Amino acid sequence: MGVSWVVRALSIVVVSVPTNLARAEVTGIDGRDIASVFAISKSENRNLVDYGIHADRQCRPVGAAPIYAYWRMYEHHGETEPLLDIEQRIYGLVSDQSIAASDEGSVVRATVRSMPNRPIEFVLWATPHGCRARARMHVLGSDAWLDRIFVRVAWPFGIDSVSVFGERVTDGLPVQEKIHP
Repeated sequence: MGVSWVVRALSIVVVSVPTNLARAEVTGIDGRDIASVFAISKSENRNLVDYGIHADRQCRPVGAAPIYAYWRMYEHHGETEPLLDIEQRIYGLVSDQSIAASDEGSVVRATVRSMPNRPIEFVLWATPHGCRARARMHVLGSDAWLDRIFVRVAWPFGIDSVSVFGERVTDGLPVQEKIHP
């Protein structure tokens, strides 16, 4: 596995967010979109890139590309902002998103542009209380429920390390992988 995505991010500064595994809040026009399934934070400030999923009333993904990314500006009272064109190269999603039904509900496979070797599966399902979703990724050789990705920024520019935190799907044990560019 290469770390080319980290090296490409040196000029802009990457992402990651401590995402709480239970964090699938229900929001949206029809009360079904999930605004925050996964996010990326960095050591530089509290702002993060959040990834959400558009869902219909039956908690199925909406459209050909239901996963979306945006800034949550905690340095500015939690306001949201779209990603700028230059930020799309790092935090944006590859245009191809695959959608499949599973025993769990629906699975949308998406790839963050700066992480081409680490696709993320967004698992979406219905509960009596609304739609829920979790992100799943390969961490330390195992499938893991993604908890958070944290980018430690090197001074004055660049990336010191990228840490991926999760919970192994098979047994719930915590996993952490640290990547150095």
